[in-house]
Amino acid sequence: MEIMLEIKEENLVRRTNVYERHFKPFVDKMAFIREHFPEANDYPEFNEYVDIVKWPIRKLEYDYVLRQVMDQLREDTFVLDAGCGVTPLPFVFGAQSKNVFAVDFSASSIQFMAKIQDMKYYSTPNPINFSVQDICNLPFDTNSFDLVTCVSVLEHIDFPHYVQALCELYRILKPGGKLVCTMDFWLGDSRKKTCLSGGFTKEDFMELFNLFGSQVDQSGVDQLDLVDKTTINRFWSSFYESPLMDISNREYVAVGYTIVKSTDDEVIGQTIRNLSEYQISNAYDVLLDRNKFIKELMVDYENRLSIIHRLNSEKVIIEADREKRLALIIEQERQLKELKDQLSICEQDRSGKHNIIDLQQKVIERLEQDHSTFSRIIEEQQAKITQFEQDHLNLLNVIKSQQKTIEDFDIGYHNQLETINVQNKKIKELEMLLEEQKLKNQALVNKLNDLMGNRLIRLVHSFGKKNGASGGQQ
Repeated sequence: MEIMLEIKEENLVRRTNVYERHFKPFVDKMAFIREHFPEANDYPEFNEYVDIVKWPIRKLEYDYVLRQVMDQLREDTFVLDAGCGVTPLPFVFGAQSKNVFAVDFSASSIQFMAKIQDMKYYSTPNPINFSVQDICNLPFDTNSFDLVTCVSVLEHIDFPHYVQALCELYRILKPGGKLVCTMDFWLGDSRKKTCLSGGFTKEDFMELFNLFGSQVDQSGVDQLDLVDKTTINRFWSSFYESPLMDISNREYVAVGYTIVKSTDDEVIGQTIRNLSEYQISNAYDVLLDRNKFIKELMVDYENRLSIIHRLNSEKVIIEADREKRLALIIEQERQLKELKDQLSICEQDRSGKHNIIDLQQKVIERLEQDHSTFSRIIEEQQAKITQFEQDHLNLLNVIKSQQKTIEDFDIGYHNQLETINVQNKKIKELEMLLEEQKLKNQALVNKLNDLMGNRLIRLVHSFGKKNGASGGQQ
């Protein structure tokens, strides 16, 4: 017996050198098939096993099996791979023997393997005899095979069927032939108490080995006591950093053992009786355990059913509340839409008022421009009036100066008096002209003021009309 457990990388390499020499080339061809054989995508199990056969635990298992059988493979050796799946192990045997048989319960696996063989991807010289079979009830004659292999299969078969499978594999094995098996070892419940799949305990192995007596090498079984959960976790975590691995922890390791069928008919008969009695003696206890398990399942089922009924009742209440909430949401959405419509109207009204304000601002700016223009004109006229007044003052100063000159010299000449009178007349005329000019200027100022007033009134009236027209449109 051999435990497939290794922690150090260098030891793993040493313990899998037979795998690398004989099995690895076929593993590489599996990768080639997955890449170049389109129908491989229709078989998910094959795509998974392209990676699974590279797992360290599988390397150890296949290495163990090959070490047990390779030296005995001949052209006339009859070999059976029981539970072959989609691995290339039958083709490894077919490279040496012309009488290789491979069986599996899965019709799709056998169909795929037959297609691969027809396509000659593995290029083995000898054809493999593939068939769909139940290893608990094989169609082969007793004492038919020299070598029988069963790799990682029995842990997937419930009690007592895995015992029946061992009995069948032992039956078809020739006296002196080898039955090489690997199975999962774990620290959980006995395989007799678990359903569907599960590992075997040390007690399970010892009970099975005792059925075969000296035909199986039981050395190393006590080493199973040294395998604990920590050791198992260390094994998986040591190699699961590889991209081939999809999980970081498992609860089992593999164990390999070889049964060499006795050539003594009495030993063979006793072994078959042991296997049958083992099934019968444990059947009652197993049946009680499974009935207990079924009752627990039924209680759990009733509890789950009660929970489902309660959840369904709550679901009805929740659905009713949901309908109410949905109706409330619909009403709130309707109200929200109305508010949005009102807001849109307000925004439009606000936009219209902004347009009116802009128009008013433009009118004011235009009035301010006109007022600025009129103010500038008035300032220009005022400057002219100021200049005229200044000229008038200058003229008066000149006249006064002349009068003073006349008075100072007291010229009594009549001509000069006449001249003075003439000048006085002119002065009066100038004063009259100045007064007339003042009146004209005042009239011009009044006219400008009237013009600005009328212009402002017309703009205000025009603005009122536009404002009224805009309100009517709204």
